Amino acid sequence: MAKMRAFYAAPITKFWSWCIAFLIFLMFSSYVLLIETPVNPTNIEYATLAYILVYTVEHLRKLLDQETPKLKEKCRVFYTK
Repeated sequence: MAKMRAFYAAPITKFWSWCIAFLIFLMFSSYVLLIETPVNPTNIEYATLAYILVYTVEHLRKLLDQETPKLKEKCRVFYTK
């Protein structure tokens, strides 16, 4: 179990996981934009929306997880990186 945790925590694994997830997101969003919009949302539209929500929550978590005490400083540090 420790080896699997070390594997998934490795920077190269995180990088490639992010790249693959982003490519899938690009394919889904391109598909959604190029097809005629149906009356009811499709599963691909829900998956694209879920990706956007998770990505937003992750960025908010990174913003709030900073060591600076004030929100204004957190925003300044977060957006200068």
